[in-house]
Amino acid sequence: PSGEEVINAVLEDVKERSQGADSKHKIADEVQREIALSALRVAILRSKPGVNIDYDPERSLSFEGDSGPYLCYTNARCNSLLDKGNFEISKIELDIFSKLLMSTKAEDLLRKLFQFEKIVIDTGEEIAPQKLIKYLFELASEFNNFYANNKIILENKTENEILQTKYNLYLVFLVHRVLEKGLFIIGVKAPKKM
Repeated sequence: PSGEEVINAVLEDVKERSQGADSKHKIADEVQREIALSALRVAILRSKPGVNIDYDPERSLSFEGDSGPYLCYTNARCNSLLDKGNFEISKIELDIFSKLLMSTKAEDLLRKLFQFEKIVIDTGEEIAPQKLIKYLFELASEFNNFYANNKIILENKTENEILQTKYNLYLVFLVHRVLEKGLFIIGVKAPKKM
C-alpha cells in the first residue's frame, strides 16, 4: 500500500476507537489525524534505520506506554494543568525557581529534562531518531510518575501553597516545552487538548 493508504487506514482505526469512547472524550477530526500520524511516526522512528518496522495497532494507538498518542496525551495533560492553574511566572519567581530546582522531590524528572539538549545533538550526529523517541518516552513516564505522586495545584490558601503550586506548574511548563520541542523534531504537532 502507498503511504497515504497506510495513513488513512490508521486514521480510520483512530476514528473507530474514538466513536467507542464516551461522549465526554470525543476527539475532534484534527486531533484524530494528529493521533494517527503520531502513532505512525513513533512506530517508524523507534526502529533503528534499516530494520523492518513492526506496526502493531494496539501498541501504537495506546494512550499508555510507548506510543505517539501517549506522548501527545502527556503533552495535552501538561497544557491542561497550565491552563487550570492559570500559569504565569514573573522574572523574580523564575530566578527563585531556577535556584530551587536542585532541591526538589522531582530530581529524576529534572535530571531527565536536563538531558534533552544532549539527546537532540546525539540523535542528529548519529542519525538515530530512536534515541530521541526513547528519551521522550522516559520523560513522559517520569512526568506521569511525578503527576501521580504529587498534587500539582494546591488549595492556595497559604503563601507556601501558592508558591508550591507555582513551582509545580513551572516544572509542568518545563516538561511541556521539552515534549513539544521533541515532538516537533519528529514531525508531530501535539494537540493542545485530547
